[in-house]
Amino acid sequence: MVCIGGSIGKAAIAHQTMGFNQQINAIRSLQIPLTYLYTTLSTHSFLQELLEKATGSATPIINRGKWEELLVPIAPILMNNTALSPKSMN
Repeated sequence: MVCIGGSIGKAAIAHQTMGFNQQINAIRSLQIPLTYLYTTLSTHSFLQELLEKATGSATPIINRGKWEELLVPIAPILMNNTALSPKSMN
């Protein structure tokens, strides 16, 4: 996810190993389907929370510490691993 400036909040799914810097942060999903995570990070409510934690008025930026404080809501069905097939866990 882009964490600085006018592109703050833009998200993508990486299908290969990537490097990140202070302007782009990552979430590595071990149990949550990537499409669910991507959709959740792309919601207006998540973007609002991101912007509330960002500092700087002309160029908003969210530092790693604030990034790690963000919460991602998990749907109850995702908390029960037996309800998910291994195929949906990519």
